[in-house]
Amino acid sequence: MKEQNLKKRSSSRLKEQTQKEYAEKDKEEDKSEVFAACGDNNIYVWDLESGQQKILGAPVTLQVWGIEPYKNELCARPKFGKWLGCVAMDTTDDWLVCGGGPSSSLWHLRSLTATTMFDTPGACQQCVMFHDDSIISAGSKGYINHWSVNGEQRMEVPCTPSSVFSLSYNSASNNCKVLSATGNSSKLDIFTNFGYKAFSFTFSQV
Repeated sequence: MKEQNLKKRSSSRLKEQTQKEYAEKDKEEDKSEVFAACGDNNIYVWDLESGQQKILGAPVTLQVWGIEPYKNELCARPKFGKWLGCVAMDTTDDWLVCGGGPSSSLWHLRSLTATTMFDTPGACQQCVMFHDDSIISAGSKGYINHWSVNGEQRMEVPCTPSSVFSLSYNSASNNCKVLSATGNSSKLDIFTNFGYKAFSFTFSQV
């Protein structure tokens, strides 16, 4: 009987410890941050729980990350300005891609250095995302650009809007991933295969 009670206590303690570890892990994974590429040439990051701006993971007051693409020779384009219109983080939180007036560029966050530039002559990128092993961007020309992380342009896919404001894809299904694009058009483009436009939804006043 004593032996059975001892086993029950040990099992209960192990269960409590496991639940505690999972709770701590969930708490760590639930940390939420918002990144914004802004017209004042800076990239800001906020902690959603505290509402504070952050720099390199530490809460601070009125601080920004030390990423200024317009000052970097790799991506500066003075004729288009200093502004930033898009930003995205990869799943490891080690890499950031941003663009706007300066050419879109990939930054290593631990060293705060630009490693890759994505060349779009005559076009400013207004939306960008990481997708699998690629980077997808679009902007002031009617194309969706697919890049490798080393800067090689894999595809330039035509779309309906001549200026793209938003890209989004369905991440809920591994079998039916769908990319959508919207911009200065009444049509919402749908890409069931990311290499071409499948169809468009048209929005009009009734």
